Amino acid sequence: MTTDAAPAEVRLSSSEALLWTIERDPLLRSTIVVVGLLDRPPDDVRLRARLAAAAETFPRLRQRVEPDRRGLRWVDAGTAFDLDHHLRRYRLAGSGSLRQVLDDAGVLAGGTFDQARPLWQVVVAEGLEGGGAALIVKLHHAVTDGVGGVELLPMLTDPADGDRPARLRKSARTTRREPQVQRVLRTAETTVEGIASHPAASLAAVPRVARSVGRLLRPAGPPLSPVAAGRGLGRHLDTLEYPLDALSDAAHAVGGTLNDAFVSAVIGGLHRYHEKHGCAPDKLRVTMPISTRRPGDAPGGNRFTPARFVLPLAIADPAERMRAVGEITRAWRKEPALALTDVLAAALAHLPSDVTASVFGSMLKGVDFVATNVPGVTERTWIAGAELLRLYAFAPPSGAALNVALLSHGATCCIGINSDTDAIADPEVLSDCLADGFAEVVEVGACHDGTETPPTFVAPAAVDRAARLTALDTAFLQMESTNTPMHVGALLELDEELLLDEHGELRITEIRTELASRLDRCPRMRQKLQEVPLGAARPLWVDEPDFDIARHVHSLALPPPGTHRQLSELCATLQMRLLDRSRPLWEMWFVSGLADGSVGLIYKVHHALVDGVSAAETFELLLGDGPLGDGPVPAVRRTVSTSPVSGTRLLWDAAVDSFRATVDAGRTAAQALARPERAVQTAAQVAAVLSRARFARGPWPNRPVGSGRTLAAATFDLRDVKAIGRKHGATVNDVVLAVVTGALRSALVAGGSPPTRPLQALVPVSLHAPDARGEVGNLVTGLVVPLPVDADDAGARLATIVAHTTRLKSGPEGAGMAALLRAADYWPVPALGATARLVGHQPFVNVVVTNVRGSEDPLRLLGAAVRQITPIVPLGHNLPAGVAVLSYAGALVVSVYVDADSGLDADHIASSFTEAFHELHDLKELR
Repeated sequence: MTTDAAPAEVRLSSSEALLWTIERDPLLRSTIVVVGLLDRPPDDVRLRARLAAAAETFPRLRQRVEPDRRGLRWVDAGTAFDLDHHLRRYRLAGSGSLRQVLDDAGVLAGGTFDQARPLWQVVVAEGLEGGGAALIVKLHHAVTDGVGGVELLPMLTDPADGDRPARLRKSARTTRREPQVQRVLRTAETTVEGIASHPAASLAAVPRVARSVGRLLRPAGPPLSPVAAGRGLGRHLDTLEYPLDALSDAAHAVGGTLNDAFVSAVIGGLHRYHEKHGCAPDKLRVTMPISTRRPGDAPGGNRFTPARFVLPLAIADPAERMRAVGEITRAWRKEPALALTDVLAAALAHLPSDVTASVFGSMLKGVDFVATNVPGVTERTWIAGAELLRLYAFAPPSGAALNVALLSHGATCCIGINSDTDAIADPEVLSDCLADGFAEVVEVGACHDGTETPPTFVAPAAVDRAARLTALDTAFLQMESTNTPMHVGALLELDEELLLDEHGELRITEIRTELASRLDRCPRMRQKLQEVPLGAARPLWVDEPDFDIARHVHSLALPPPGTHRQLSELCATLQMRLLDRSRPLWEMWFVSGLADGSVGLIYKVHHALVDGVSAAETFELLLGDGPLGDGPVPAVRRTVSTSPVSGTRLLWDAAVDSFRATVDAGRTAAQALARPERAVQTAAQVAAVLSRARFARGPWPNRPVGSGRTLAAATFDLRDVKAIGRKHGATVNDVVLAVVTGALRSALVAGGSPPTRPLQALVPVSLHAPDARGEVGNLVTGLVVPLPVDADDAGARLATIVAHTTRLKSGPEGAGMAALLRAADYWPVPALGATARLVGHQPFVNVVVTNVRGSEDPLRLLGAAVRQITPIVPLGHNLPAGVAVLSYAGALVVSVYVDADSGLDADHIASSFTEAFHELHDLKELR
């Protein structure tokens, strides 16, 4: 194949020379990074061939920048061009998350180029979750701008037909870029012709043009943001994505453009970000590149002009905000100075490089953010046999705090966030705020039917009622004491090979990064409590503005010999430490040093945040590789939350909530009068609960628990448990209760106290909808089931339990308990607190037995499989023992958690679980 010889020497255009020269100030570094997600690793041979052909087609890929007396020129790199230097592959560690790819790309974005070589690099990251791969492209802005880069993409993609590469080569070869001098002369010639044709109007316009040039070139001053004013070389990359139609519909609803919707969403997100930091400036300064490409221009190169202006920050209505942004950007597109960009750039490029960098530094470092909008590819695309699923662009901040770039890819708007880590210390918070900004803009389009003006957006109240804890959530807070931490917990065992480094140390930084990337699936885990002054209302969940994953995810190493008994004892000790209520109410402790090489994970989360079902779901959401429910994990999961607000506002909202509760209660009463038969039924259900509440006269007294705990567990094959149930007409829960009953009887007999009456067990019953995923809070009621520990025959125990549970399921107690819990939401907080403390000291049950269905599929963290999950149920003030049951990946784990001062032996009870199970397994029939 023959190609035309490349020019021996080509001068950098004015804009390219500026982008190169201003890098004398490292803060103005102009590095573009693009991340493409592929469905599989690209074929290495084909990819190398594509890149080699692209370097022939587009000479910039084999050229470097060289200064001479006349300025800067592109020259062939010669032997310095080595494809192996520009293309490399590696495999992601662990689970291969997108977060890992973005962190690696961020390192590339913050680095420099070898100026002796062409200014680009391609990295293939294999091992992305789901069998995919990522393509990271690093390119100097002097090579091309965003639009030019998209036009160059076909050089890397697989041809749709046999002649596409030839057409592209012809376009790149025959369409020559207009030389810089000619472009400047043409602009000057056009200007002179205009003056000659309209001398009076031209002279009158001179002051206006001069003022426009002054606005374009004047120093920006300090950033307008008081919280994002720092500038450094570190880069953090993040992504969001939205349907292209959704943003377009929002723009059309107000008669605007996609760019209006995009910039308005960014402004809305930045407003939220500043509010979380306790400040709300009226405006921010933005730079927005405006493309000056015309039909027939060759791919690559730089043909844009930067517009810099101030945008209002505090317009709450997103529709109004889009209109305001549209007016401002359209006005800037008419600035006379934009037509003189080439002339001004040529003049600045000929200044001494230090002066040029200083001038541009004064223009750019005071910019708060950059917004870049680039039309992308519209058709399905393959690169070396791998389909390109997503394409994110990360344009350089260039002296600003961040650059938010929209690159459309098919029907999706791919949003790339490139933030300066010195300016944005909490990039996860920023991403969440931007997500909310986009969500409210998208909602404008969703509300618009094409015939009417969309409804005016009403800013949310300072406190959303759904952010308030329920009565049951609050009760778990109020029952807590030093000896009774209300933590739902678990002890997990994971494979060690991918969680430890070559020195046997935990990869705790990578673990934290991976977990942080998944917290959007459980937004409550980024929220903390905010109490209402004077206890006038139940507390609220509010966003933690200074959330730091390192405060919640810790590491420890067991001393030799590293037994599982040591791990259980450590778990019991850590579970007894109260959580800091000034932070989100959860912790994880990763434990190394186990003799068998496994890694322990001690997890605790406050009962006010989750019940047993939702706690198990957090395992699945944080450690599961699969999708949520029947659909994919959403890019953004919005939840009801609120920022911290003043005490006065909290009291006002408490009064409003109290009024609403009174109205709701009145409405409920009216409905009861309208349908008296339902009211009578509910009253009967509640009466049934109260009538059956009696003092538990079990084999052990209900006395206050101490400050120590012991933990032990037994594991069974879930198929065997189900087989026992099918054989005897029992449910899995019935079989579990029979196993627990047999084990507790054995422990009592061994302790010299043969039981003569049943134990009363509280058995929680979930009210979560079967198809609900990721719900938080407590949606649970409970049944009191007598456990016949006084029966010495396994068959008799199972038969008695089946009879009890069958009656309770069909009886009114469950509905009555649920009605009581719903009614408690209307109680004043003092009454709720008194009731919670009374319940905490209850004399009605002896033990809690909770059974939760966990994940059917194995869970993983950084690729390390979770071998076993041992659940832990908290103990109340006078409950000496709790039994927690969890099914996971075909196994059923039954754990017992006991007060160390109770005289009960957790290890003996756990071993008795196995004995009781074998007794049931060997049963011929029930008695």
